[in-house]
Amino acid sequence: MPQSVDSIVNNPHIPPRFDLAAMPSYLLAPELTLYKQGATDQSLGCHCAILFDLPEGVVLEDDVTVDLEARWFVDYDPAVPRSTGVVSTFRLAGGSTGSNIQREGVPYTFRADDLGIVTSGQHVIELVVAERDAYDESNTVLPHRAMSPGYASIVYRFFVDVQVQPDANRPKCPAQLPSMREPSSCR
Repeated sequence: MPQSVDSIVNNPHIPPRFDLAAMPSYLLAPELTLYKQGATDQSLGCHCAILFDLPEGVVLEDDVTVDLEARWFVDYDPAVPRSTGVVSTFRLAGGSTGSNIQREGVPYTFRADDLGIVTSGQHVIELVVAERDAYDESNTVLPHRAMSPGYASIVYRFFVDVQVQPDANRPKCPAQLPSMREPSSCR
């Protein structure tokens, strides 16, 4: 019998994708603003945060069996080693059956205080999603987000303008998403 001499085809893993139609409209703004505290909040010791509550169906993956990992970064810059740390990780488990390519939601709460942000300014919040085993942890060029050969990730960037000084026109944290009052920070 003749043998095939065709080369083995190593198709790269197809990366997951974002379904922007499933993304909450308030997160699609070109820039989100976080007023860290209002005057009333300040007197109570409360702080505001931005909730990135991405619902089920925002992350799509054709292979339902693979586990995905979502990593959140703030102001990622490979030239600044302390900025390359993952601020939040979320596992999107795959299943062994079914044809549903929608994954569960991917939450992250951006708290300026937790990140040591004490001056007003703009920040970039990045969501990186890839197969769980795709991350190349030995890579020093793009720590914590480089991919192993044959894999690719998807990235979505949110731009946030943080205002740390209380605004007289905003005595307390907004009551609508994406901003919210952190009740655990109130005295």
